[in-house]
Amino acid sequence: MKDAPPHESNQANRQNEDHFRRIINVLPQFVAYVNPDLTYRYANPSSQAFFGLPPEQLVGRKTRDIIGARAHDAIQPYLEKVLAGETSHYQRDLVYPDDKVHTIDGWLIPDLSESGEVLGYYAILYDITHVKTAHEALREKDAKMRSIFRVAPIGIGITSNRTIVEVNDRLCRMLGYRQDELIGHNSRLLYGSDEEYDAAGAERRRQIWQHGSSSVETRMVRKDGAVITVLTNATPIDPGAPETAGIIFTVLDISNRKQAEQAVKTQSNTLDAIFNSTPSMLVLVDEEGRVEKINRRAVEFFGSDQEQVTNRLCGLLFRCINAVGPDACGAMAACPSCPIRSRFSETFRSGTPFREEEGEMTLRRGDHEVTYQLLISTAVITIEQIDKVLISITDISDIKRKEAELTRQRIAHEQLEQQYRQAQKMEPVGRLAGGIAHDLNNLLAPILGYSELLATDLTENDPRRAAVEQILYAGQRARDLIRQLLAFSRKQTLTFRSININELLSQFHRLLRRTIREDIQINLHLADPLPNIQGDTGQLEQVILNLAVNAQDAMVGSGELSFQTALAVPDDAERAEMDLGQAGPHVLLTITDTGIGMDGDTCAQVFEPFFTTKGQHSGTGLGLSTVYGIIKQHKGAIGVTSKPGRGTTFTIHLPATDRNLNQVEEEREASHPQVQGSETILLAEDDLNLRAMVETVLQKHGYTVLPAADGRQAAELAQSYPGRIDLLLTDVVMPEMNGRQLYERLAGQYPSIKALYMSGYTAEVLTDEGALDHRTELVQKPFSVMDLLARVRATLDRSVSSG
Repeated sequence: MKDAPPHESNQANRQNEDHFRRIINVLPQFVAYVNPDLTYRYANPSSQAFFGLPPEQLVGRKTRDIIGARAHDAIQPYLEKVLAGETSHYQRDLVYPDDKVHTIDGWLIPDLSESGEVLGYYAILYDITHVKTAHEALREKDAKMRSIFRVAPIGIGITSNRTIVEVNDRLCRMLGYRQDELIGHNSRLLYGSDEEYDAAGAERRRQIWQHGSSSVETRMVRKDGAVITVLTNATPIDPGAPETAGIIFTVLDISNRKQAEQAVKTQSNTLDAIFNSTPSMLVLVDEEGRVEKINRRAVEFFGSDQEQVTNRLCGLLFRCINAVGPDACGAMAACPSCPIRSRFSETFRSGTPFREEEGEMTLRRGDHEVTYQLLISTAVITIEQIDKVLISITDISDIKRKEAELTRQRIAHEQLEQQYRQAQKMEPVGRLAGGIAHDLNNLLAPILGYSELLATDLTENDPRRAAVEQILYAGQRARDLIRQLLAFSRKQTLTFRSININELLSQFHRLLRRTIREDIQINLHLADPLPNIQGDTGQLEQVILNLAVNAQDAMVGSGELSFQTALAVPDDAERAEMDLGQAGPHVLLTITDTGIGMDGDTCAQVFEPFFTTKGQHSGTGLGLSTVYGIIKQHKGAIGVTSKPGRGTTFTIHLPATDRNLNQVEEEREASHPQVQGSETILLAEDDLNLRAMVETVLQKHGYTVLPAADGRQAAELAQSYPGRIDLLLTDVVMPEMNGRQLYERLAGQYPSIKALYMSGYTAEVLTDEGALDHRTELVQKPFSVMDLLARVRATLDRSVSSG
C-alpha cells in the first residue's frame, strides 16, 4: 500500500490536532504548555476563570508574573522536579495575586525528546476550592495524567451520528466497559431508558444550537446496572455539521458530590433540606455571632423560636447562662467560656475549614440550669463571597454516660481478670459466673420489686417518681449485665424465636452503620431463600456487634467488613470437627474483614476467657468468649481462619429449622392471665428482703400469704395451718430442705396443691443438679412484679399441678 500524499497526511495531522485542541478547550481544568524558561507557550480558555486573563495574554509571560510570587514559591519544588524530567503532582492551598486562597490540584508533565531532554512541560490545574469548602470528604482523587486525552480526570468521548467512535480509559472505568464494548455502539447504550436518552439528546442539541456547546446533567447506567449521575459537556467538531462531523463530549461522575454541588448552586433550598433532615443541631452564624439560619432540631433542643432568633446574637438562641439579654451575648467577657462561641470564633480567626471538638455547656431550662456534653463541629462556608460558619451540635450526654458506664465495666472486667487470671478454660469460669449471677439475682429481685411498687404508687407528677425510675432503670441495667455474664458462662436463659438471619442482618445493618467507622465499607451478601433458625434475637445481635467491633479495631484506616449467608449441610466429619451435635442443614454466617489478621497461635486462643490481642487498657478478653458461649447455647459452632496481613474470617453454623416458634409465643402472650387473686399461698424464701417484697406484692393483689424463712419452717407452718393452701411459692435452694423436697412433703397433706419455684440459678443448672426436672414451673430471679403475678396466676389456673 502506498503512503498517503503529503497534503493528505498534513490534513489528517491538522484534523487530529484540532480534535485534541477542542478536547482541551472543553476541559474545566486549566491546561497550558510551559517552556523550560517558565514562559507560557500555550493556554486553554480556562485561564480566564483561573487568572482573569484570556489565553493570548498568557503566552510569552513568566509563570511567576501570572500566579504571583507566593504561589510560585510554594510550587517551586514541583517545578524543579518536572524540569528534571519527572512528572510532578501537588494539591496545595495557593495565594494568587487576588490575595485569595485557592486549593489547586496540579499535574506538571514533562515533554521529553527522544534523547530525554526536557523540551517543556504540560501544566494541568484544577481549582478544587469550592469542593473542599463545601465538603472536605468530597475531594477528587484523579488518576495520574500521562496524556491530556488518555489520562484526563474525567471521561471523554467522541460520537458521530450518535455512534461512539472514541472513548478514553477514564470513561471506560467510570461505566464499567472495555473500549471495544463501547466503540461502534449507539450512545443509547449509556442510558437507562429511551426517555432519558431522548431528553438528554434534545437538551444537548438545543444548547449547541443556541450557544455552540452544551452542559447537561443527566443519568447514565453502568455495565453492572448501577445508575450514576453525570455532568456532560459537549461541543461539535464542526459547528456546521454537528451530527455528521462528530461531537466531543466529557462525562464527570458527580454522584458523590451531587449534594455538595447542589448546595453551592441552590444555597437556600439545599441548605434547608440538609438542615431539617439531620438529627444534629445546625446553626449558621456570621463573624459577629448573629444567627442566620437554624434547623428544626436546634429549635426543639434550645426551645427558641426561629423567627425570634434570626439575625440576633447567638446567646438568645442558646439561652446560655451568660445571656442576660438578647444583645448581651457576644459583648460580655464571659462569652469566650462558651464552647460554641469560642469554637466558631476560633474558626473565623484561623480560617480552618473544619473543626470538631467536644465541649460542655450549661443552658437554662425554665427556672433551672442543665449541663450538656456536646460534640461541636464548625465548617467555614462562603456564601456570596462572605465567610459564614456552619455549626453542627450533637448532644452526646447519653453517649458520655454510656462511655462512663463502659469504663466502669471495663475496670470491673480488669479486676475480674486479675482475680482469676490463672483460669484457662471456659467451664470453671462458667460455674463461677453462674454462682455470682445467682447471688446478684437474689439481691436485685427486691430492688426491682420495690422500685416497681413505688413507681406504681406514685403519680406521674410526683417529684419522687423520677428517682424511683432511676433506681428501677439501674436495677434493670444490672439485671441485663447478669444476663450477659450468664451468656458468657453459657447458662443464660434464652428466649428462642424463629429468626431469618437475612432479615436480622438487614435490620441490624442500620445500627452497625452508626457504630462502625465511616471509612469502613459494610457489605451484605445474603443467600435467598434461606431457612429460619431458632434463636434469641438480642443474643445473636450481640454476636454480630461483638465481631463487627473487633473487625473494626483490626482495620487501620479504611477497610471492608462483609457478612455472607449460605445454606450448608455438614457431613459427619465436619460436624465432628466443629463439635456440631445436630445433623442436617445449617445456616452458615461468614464475617470477613480486611484487617491485620492473626497468626495460627493467636487463632487457637481467641475464644479463651481473658485472652485478648488488644493493648493492656483496650480489651478485657471476654468478648469472643461471650460470642462462643452464645453460639454454643444455640447448638451451633463458630470457627476462625486468619493470616497476618490477610484479614480474618469467622464462620458460624446454626441449625436450620422449619418450626414457627413465633406463633406459639404470640398465642401465649395473647392469653396473658389476670394478676389479682384470693387464694392462699405458702411462701418459702430464705432471703429476708426478697421474702418481704414478695409477701407485700402478693398481699397487695388479694392473696393470703404464709411466709416462711426455709423449707423446714414452711412445712411446720403448713401442718399447723387450718385452712386450704392453694400454691407453694418456694425458692429452690434453701438450707436443710430444698424446694422440691418441700413440695413432695406437702403433696401428701394437700394433694391439689400447686408449686411455682423461684431461683437465681437457671433451669439448666437446677436440672443438672437434680433440684428440678424439665416439667417444673420456674420463675427466674430477678423478676418483675408483673412477671411474678402473671406466673402465680397462671400456675393457679392450671388444671393439673406439677412439682
